[in-house]
Amino acid sequence: MQPGKLAEYVRGAVRGGFSDDGLMQRFQLAVYPDLPASWRYTDRPLDREAEDRARTAFNQLRAMNPAGVVAETTEACDVPFLRLSEDAQGLFIEWQTELMQRLRAGGEPPFMESHLAKYPALAGRLALVLHLADNGIGPVSADAMLKALGWCEHLECHARRIYAPATDNGLTTAHLLLRKRDSLPDVFTARDVYRKCWAGLDDPESVAEALALLADHCQVIEVSETTGGRPSRSYRWVV
Repeated sequence: MQPGKLAEYVRGAVRGGFSDDGLMQRFQLAVYPDLPASWRYTDRPLDREAEDRARTAFNQLRAMNPAGVVAETTEACDVPFLRLSEDAQGLFIEWQTELMQRLRAGGEPPFMESHLAKYPALAGRLALVLHLADNGIGPVSADAMLKALGWCEHLECHARRIYAPATDNGLTTAHLLLRKRDSLPDVFTARDVYRKCWAGLDDPESVAEALALLADHCQVIEVSETTGGRPSRSYRWVV
């Protein structure tokens, strides 16, 4: 997904806009990769060994027989399941306790609380998949749980980056606006920007935040004109 489109959606989700429907919090495996500053053409063969291992893992999971991995069933649950091993359970309890205490402390904004509150279920699912992908049988191992918790830590960092456009006071939007400098006249208004409907720059409030930040950092100069009615405000790029 393009960063501009993502920023627009995230702002709506965080500020109670059209996308405030809880969908964003369900993208638990979303990542925000860093693109290198330079680009270089690369032509190298695929890692066939890694590809074969991945294909084998998918095929094994697809054809898995619950009895073959010593899955349990009970009268209360007719779906076969694997329990956590004692060591894995201990790791999970320690991690979940720390997570929930952090969320209850009130230091996270509501959207991050909602996102991170889904991580215990995510950790359990990841641990199960990793356990089975490593040909594990019986209770989910501590090793699989450690890998799953490491994934949760990694994904939390990416989640914070994904939500950043709605919490960085216009920094992301300011960068987007700077990239459009050549497409704007030397003197322009906020309306000139959001009427172009550029991705991430089509919301008046976001554009206003970006222009205020650019003015604070001497990238633009605010110009006010009084023509007998309501003062008009425009901006001039700093050369």
